[in-house]
Amino acid sequence: MKKLNKVLLMLVVLMTLSTSTVATAAITTSHAGHGGVDPGAIGNGYKEADIARMINNQIVAKSGAVDATDNSAISVNDNLAKIVNKVNLNSNGTSWNLSNHLNSASPAATGVEVFYYAGDPVGKVKAEQVSATIANVLGIPNRGAKTADLYVIRNTKGHSLLIEWGFISNSGDVQKLLTKMDTVTTEVVKLFNSTVNPVPPVTPPVNPVQPPTTGFARAYNETGTMYATERNWVKDTPTKAARLVEYQSTGQAIKYHKVVWSDGIVWLQLTGWDGKQRYVAYSDATQGNGFGRKYGYCL
Repeated sequence: MKKLNKVLLMLVVLMTLSTSTVATAAITTSHAGHGGVDPGAIGNGYKEADIARMINNQIVAKSGAVDATDNSAISVNDNLAKIVNKVNLNSNGTSWNLSNHLNSASPAATGVEVFYYAGDPVGKVKAEQVSATIANVLGIPNRGAKTADLYVIRNTKGHSLLIEWGFISNSGDVQKLLTKMDTVTTEVVKLFNSTVNPVPPVTPPVNPVQPPTTGFARAYNETGTMYATERNWVKDTPTKAARLVEYQSTGQAIKYHKVVWSDGIVWLQLTGWDGKQRYVAYSDATQGNGFGRKYGYCL
């Protein structure tokens, strides 16, 4: 009789997996993997931690989930512990928690896969749904739902899924993810939330700046971080003929506090190690068309 009861219980669980209760269970927490001193994998001019934050920011905004990302870690173990603590502060046994990552292997490796806790049949079904959805939207292989003894999944309450959104080592995966990020994050949120919070579109200025191609142009204050996608100039003044002070290496981040259109280039102004103001090239300035070729991306 006990064996029969167990079989009946398992059938009830499996039937429950296909109901709307599982499909519309809200995302409780979401976080970007890595952070602080840990950039994660690096490939094609990008850091895993940076792209994971772009994905996570969209999921949090669209789902209303608590952001459990850690940006202050002083080691990999410190990062993992802080993420788990924040997830568990906001979760219970029925919560859904997402951990956002990118894979890395050879340049030929491609596709999406989603890890779940081995003892969680409900999580397995959801992992399969998430993996299939991302693969379909991005047009990359579906590597499916998988189990692994991963620290975050093993130590968090409720149902935890670690999503590998593609391979950062594969340029095709990266470009498809960046191009279709808004669409794919929306579709993933729909698997959990019955509604998706709208993300306000960026409103273009009424009178967009028309950058001149010669001479010093207008400058405006804007702060942020630029990541170089190729080896880049750092100069004393925002002109092509200016003295080259140093290079910004591929993938290196710089914090800037002003944007200057000058000499056919869009420059970002930063403070050098010696306190002097320097300029790094962000993109070519195309008359009447805004940005031309870019040398990096900004967050």
